[in-house]
Amino acid sequence: MLEGVAGRSRAPLNGGRLVGRQTELSRLVSALNDARDGQSRLVLIGGEAGVGKTRLVEELVLLADDAKALIGGCVDLGDDALPFAPFAAALREPMRAAGVDDLVELAAGGSDDRRRLYEGVADLLEQISSEQLVVLVVEDLHWADRSTRELLAFLGRALRDVRVLIIATYRSDEIHRSHPLRPFVAELSRSVERLELERLDLNDVTDLLQDLLGREPSTSEASRLYERSEGNPFYLEELTSCPTDCG
Repeated sequence: MLEGVAGRSRAPLNGGRLVGRQTELSRLVSALNDARDGQSRLVLIGGEAGVGKTRLVEELVLLADDAKALIGGCVDLGDDALPFAPFAAALREPMRAAGVDDLVELAAGGSDDRRRLYEGVADLLEQISSEQLVVLVVEDLHWADRSTRELLAFLGRALRDVRVLIIATYRSDEIHRSHPLRPFVAELSRSVERLELERLDLNDVTDLLQDLLGREPSTSEASRLYERSEGNPFYLEELTSCPTDCG
């Protein structure tokens, strides 16, 4: 997961270039430039576990060196997901700078006054964006509670003509037929940008192996690891980290 610290991202796991995601990165950069020009954007990024959603967002955050990066993630707590958890984490520093300690104080009302809370978050983001471009990242939306989903949808509608880019990631392989995120994504996709990350092809796997191994892989080695990882970058990294090729 991206570091939950405003303004910085951890280094890429493979220590090098982003492989096989130039089209998706270009679309994110386009959304970033729209936000920089005062046209707020919301982008959803889906893909199976390990396919590189976080790595892609890391690259975008590194490129957006003029932006305030606010990063929070949802946590898998079963049916007891914490309300607004990723927003509370992402906005911790800005809220303290504004003289409040939590979202309820930001709303200046009771925790049951959700409309006021949502507007308080929107107002805070608008205030920050008046001084600096904002990139707000919400990771692992498949674990989000209803309140988090509602706030994200509200911000997508309410933020207009301000320098804010919101990116939300989710595992598409976790979204079964009855998952609450399924209709949410379908509805939101009508009005926002949506990226779906696929597995890497053999050429991309070969390029990534060169970075991971520090040498050019043989054709047979690349083919074997491509078949074993099925083009999933995380699985590929795990396989190359095992001296015995993990059996």
